[in-house]
Amino acid sequence: MIEVRSSLSLAGPEDAAEIAAAAAARARRARGAIATLLLGAVAIAFAPIFVRLSELGPVATAFYRMLFALPALWLWYGIERRRHQRRAHPATPLLQPTGSASSPQG
Repeated sequence: MIEVRSSLSLAGPEDAAEIAAAAAARARRARGAIATLLLGAVAIAFAPIFVRLSELGPVATAFYRMLFALPALWLWYGIERRRHQRRAHPATPLLQPTGSASSPQG
């Protein structure tokens, strides 16, 4: 029979403090994520009211909403692109042709 041991039983007091600090940090991030989610839901809920109160038509209002969102979306795109570039292995670019597909047959 295989015996399974938890990592906490092998950890010392210093390791337990690090594990507790990491758990507390995860809990703070989770609370922040829930608050952000609720704020986004409230913003989406009030969007039709703001469109109705706008002096522009609905199409123009939608255009300006997208226009004003572009800087934030570009920033988000740049951050995500850098994150994924760091994860990619430097020796294998994503679009590197393979030997069999790029070699001439003859």
